Amino acid sequence: MVSRMGEEPIFLTRAAEGLDRRGFSLDEVEKMIAAGVIDADERFELIEGEIVPMNPQAMPHLTMKARLARALLSTCPPDIDIAQDATVLLGERSFFDADILAFRAHLSRRYVLPEDVLLAVEIADTSHARDLHTKAPRYGAAGVAELWVVELNERQTYVFRAPGTPAWDAPTQVSFEAPLSPLFLADAEIRLSELV
Repeated sequence: MVSRMGEEPIFLTRAAEGLDRRGFSLDEVEKMIAAGVIDADERFELIEGEIVPMNPQAMPHLTMKARLARALLSTCPPDIDIAQDATVLLGERSFFDADILAFRAHLSRRYVLPEDVLLAVEIADTSHARDLHTKAPRYGAAGVAELWVVELNERQTYVFRAPGTPAWDAPTQVSFEAPLSPLFLADAEIRLSELV
């Protein structure tokens, strides 16, 4: 952070080439949307203060997302919500739009918080590196209970559990043919091979 005398501090990020960049907070992003600087329908995430555009969603990505969301919804009790492209607020300078989110809704809150999340799912076709190496550690650091990164090209799912422990850093890899059971639905089994 840097600031001039009498001014609010400015949050900086450091780019790969080593140059400082102006970082943003959730509040500043919301103000930019309200002012029309950022289109309200624009798809992006805020990662450590940086506005990161999201890739277009190709048919395999959309299909897996829709079918997996439907499979989870069919097994959920009524007090658990399943949503697609749902925003999780990880902190003042980071929010992600999970492809699928299982959560307990708190209607008094503006956003879903990490402690509300039972399962976050990221579908990776072109976003493998971002989902596994950028987003997964931040989901874990924020305390999200469980994350699945469904890797369409490898036909396997990386299952992250136990945030804040070494187990989170060593996800279990489950093939599409093997059953998956989310922690919050221990009796449910989903085989992704049946969804593609």
